[in-house]
Amino acid sequence: MDRTRVIVFVAIGVVMFGAVGYNHLTSTTPLATFCHALVTNDFETAYQQLSRTSQQMISEPNFEIDFYRVSSCQPGTSTAWLGDRATALLTMTNDCVRNSSQQVLLQRAPTGDWKIGRITYPTCS
Repeated sequence: MDRTRVIVFVAIGVVMFGAVGYNHLTSTTPLATFCHALVTNDFETAYQQLSRTSQQMISEPNFEIDFYRVSSCQPGTSTAWLGDRATALLTMTNDCVRNSSQQVLLQRAPTGDWKIGRITYPTCS
């Protein structure tokens, strides 16, 4: 294989890896913002990380009621991408559930921003 082909293959690999890394970084950003907002009781910012569809399923006051007991929140990394969707692991703790982990659906909004499309509150049994 000549030197030019090697350079082309390396360049293609770098571009592909960069695109995946960028997608990974930007798709998990709402989870980091969401978690930080929850543990600092900034429920407005946390609620803004939800997709429009998720916001239609729960009002902001009810969201605050459901999530105010979260004492720790740790986003995982993206595990799978399918076009404008991704899944990631999220672990939350409240006063009666320790380390409740769930797969969170992330969706790319029409604006290009990633939003949380599906999340459930760790409930006490």
